Amino acid sequence: FWVYVMVHDTADVNGYAVGVNLSGETDSLTLWRLTNSAVDDTLITTAFDWGANDLVGIEVTRDSSGLWELKYDTDGNFDHLISAGAAFDDYYLQANYFAMSFYFRDEDSGGLWLDDVLVQSTNHVRSVAKAFLQGPFDTDSMQTTLSANGDLPSAQPFNGQPWNYDGGEILVGERPDIVDWILVQLRTGTDSSTTVATRAALLKKNGNIVDVDGSSPVSFAGISDGNYYVVLRHRNHLALMSAATISLSSESDLYDFSDGQAQAYGTNPMLELATGIFGMYTGDANGNGQIQNDDKNNFWKVQVGAAGYQSADFNLNGQVQNDDKNTYWKANVGLGTQVSF
Repeated sequence: FWVYVMVHDTADVNGYAVGVNLSGETDSLTLWRLTNSAVDDTLITTAFDWGANDLVGIEVTRDSSGLWELKYDTDGNFDHLISAGAAFDDYYLQANYFAMSFYFRDEDSGGLWLDDVLVQSTNHVRSVAKAFLQGPFDTDSMQTTLSANGDLPSAQPFNGQPWNYDGGEILVGERPDIVDWILVQLRTGTDSSTTVATRAALLKKNGNIVDVDGSSPVSFAGISDGNYYVVLRHRNHLALMSAATISLSSESDLYDFSDGQAQAYGTNPMLELATGIFGMYTGDANGNGQIQNDDKNNFWKVQVGAAGYQSADFNLNGQVQNDDKNTYWKANVGLGTQVSF
């Protein structure tokens, strides 16, 4: 089955649809672009494999620039929506029709239904941020060794403690200029209890933080224009928060954390990586916001010699080695983030 969420003609269907098995490829919930009634491009594929008796809430949003996001709730409601990621596509612009199409066996008649449909304009804001990580930093950019070696996970890595983020963002296609995943939060105050939105995003080698399509700013659907603190959390670097609230809208200006210490909340929250370039401290293997002995004893000692996507790989070169301890952890031990978790 699939739902035509944005179609501008009905003879040869051109537009966008969300559903399962439109072209018989998988049972994964997917968002497609259609040209002449056939799949022209797969924009977003979720990690959710639709079963015979599943009842699922689906939310599809598109902002004015053409940035799509797909969310789903596996209990059939809309109160625990999981983001499957975002993709930019502005090939078709008109939205004249909304419709459902499905195929079934005779004995399954009535077993598939669509209910609680709402089509509306929604608010959204974008975070346009730039930041550097100490570990992979080199001269004026960052190394992309994890991506080059194929070690970068396709799904966002923040679903465990201490982040406990259950978003379904997925990396689609090759992204050779990506350093790592990063978690972006919007808050109305400095305390974590004021968090109003969270998204997993990608950090490019030039420091730009982008959505999972690899180029667009990070979009937060359902959030109204306003002033927000922007928080950046990484799996083994100390978190940062903007020094003050930032005016965010669908046309937000760039906020460059790397410009100076005054860009981030707290006292000397960043390390000067090169003259006039600041970034996030590395060495926090368990992501608890403190660089301590247990980061060495419970993580580096256990992982030393291992390759791949490891929490004690403080310079993100795909290897846990002596320099992760001697050059990075030892230099930063005792430091902690000033961002509330």
